[in-house]
Amino acid sequence: MIRMFRIFCAAKGLLFSIGAASALIFTMASCAGAGGRDPLPQDAGFRYKMTIAVETPEGVMTGSAVRQVVIRSGLSPLPESQASVKVKGEAVVVDLGPRGVLFGLLSGYFLGADHASDLPGYVYFPKGGWLSADGNRKMKEIEKGNPVELPPKWYPKLVYFKDASDPKTVEMLLEVKPCEGQTAAQKDRQYCIYNNRFEEAFGAGVRLKSVVIEMTEEPVTKAIDGLLPFLNTVRGGYLDGQFLGGGPKLSNILHGGDFSKGEKE
Repeated sequence: MIRMFRIFCAAKGLLFSIGAASALIFTMASCAGAGGRDPLPQDAGFRYKMTIAVETPEGVMTGSAVRQVVIRSGLSPLPESQASVKVKGEAVVVDLGPRGVLFGLLSGYFLGADHASDLPGYVYFPKGGWLSADGNRKMKEIEKGNPVELPPKWYPKLVYFKDASDPKTVEMLLEVKPCEGQTAAQKDRQYCIYNNRFEEAFGAGVRLKSVVIEMTEEPVTKAIDGLLPFLNTVRGGYLDGQFLGGGPKLSNILHGGDFSKGEKE
């Protein structure tokens, strides 16, 4: 039996499930090829802002992050690979003062690793058509400063650190999964929140109020490295410092790319 395992390519955040033999050679070659820098031009694509609001006994606390997304076409002759999406930006940070800090990651409950790059397309073009050669133009034509509140299906993964200096102490704040009573074959399934740990993490009376996105021309946010200095150490690797990922601990599932992506200017 071929032993299967997952390897994380820190340079680009690539995950591979491979056999232990010749496929390893392919993986290492792929990682080496992915290591080149590929910064996004400042004026390329479009930008959107995500804002997370949290209700506390002291009032509503909010945090925002602006991301830049570029849709590229013609990168492959394969029909299903005619367009790709690249994102630059970082997690949303909501500072709750002495209660702690919440992070809305670049990965999501439903879209996974593609959350930050693909979210605007699914929100503004639910019937499709955005992942095309003129996708950037379509996105830029959307009215700026008109927030859209997201349902749980489109939430980013929400986490906090019990100890902000120790990446191994990361914990999930919510579980979001299909609501009970729906079948896997059902189209447009609704998603519900389970195992809400906001009060456990931040104290009584603290709860998530809303998650919204809006198109913007504001500059891309660059602040998270100062809040989580260990990101400069783990870079693209898993938060627990391991080469192989997959859990079960959250620190062996999340990596640097969940918090920040793209070239730092």
